[in-house]
Amino acid sequence: MGGIPKFLKAATYYLVTLIISALVFVLVASWLNDGVDEAPWLVALICALAAAAAFVLFREFFLRPRKARSVAARKLSSRVMAANGRRSNGDTGKFSLRHNEEYLREIKKKSEAANVLGKFADPHKEVYEMCESYIELITSELDRVRVGSPRIPAFRKGTKFASERHRFHMLKWAEISSRSFSNEARAGQSAKEKIDAAEHALRAVEKAVGSYPDEPALTESRSLLETFILTARVGDSIEAAEMDARSGNGRAALDRYRMVLNEVDRFGGDLPERPLIRDRLVLEIEKLSEYYG
Repeated sequence: MGGIPKFLKAATYYLVTLIISALVFVLVASWLNDGVDEAPWLVALICALAAAAAFVLFREFFLRPRKARSVAARKLSSRVMAANGRRSNGDTGKFSLRHNEEYLREIKKKSEAANVLGKFADPHKEVYEMCESYIELITSELDRVRVGSPRIPAFRKGTKFASERHRFHMLKWAEISSRSFSNEARAGQSAKEKIDAAEHALRAVEKAVGSYPDEPALTESRSLLETFILTARVGDSIEAAEMDARSGNGRAALDRYRMVLNEVDRFGGDLPERPLIRDRLVLEIEKLSEYYG
């Protein structure tokens, strides 16, 4: 009835992770044990720990969120079923046409409310998450629907509606989040506050880009935020380097300037001020290098 307990599922996953990590350790240690490497076990241990960390991150950031969406979809469908009084003794628990209509009605109602509260991001997030839950539910439900069932066209029509609402509200959520947090970043009192707010906005935009990578507005917002974050970091690092130089810690200042120059050179986005920034950094590095190498 309850299936496999959650703690056993997790224990099984981590047991497999432990076994694979042990195999990685043995294989790497055997491969490096050629008499040349003085500590093959150390490299093997690092590789084994990296493999274990990869499995843990995969479970935490991919498997668990996917499971959570599925559970949320099932809970919402259960509430819809209960609201319609369909839990009779003869009910099989299937997601019926009436349940489908009620679920879509709920999405539409939340969508209209989010549009009324247009300047707030959270209502739009609630709608696109509801759409994700609906699509997840219908995807699993379609696997159990018999061929020719009248539920199939209704489910497909509902999926199309949910997909359209998902796109609209996710883009709106990203837009509002970006604008809101960008304003916070520009009004922030410290460089750290500005960077933190801009990174928060960037995470919202990145999530939307993951669903709609070809949306021009999203890619433009991402580019602007990335440039803003880099510029803020560069300004903060240069200010810190100047303080180091004034306090007589020229070595620390030189290291900071070199680090910033490397970051500017590696930045792949649009940075109109790049030549000016590079010229200043190179000049400071050359002056300090005369004394500190």
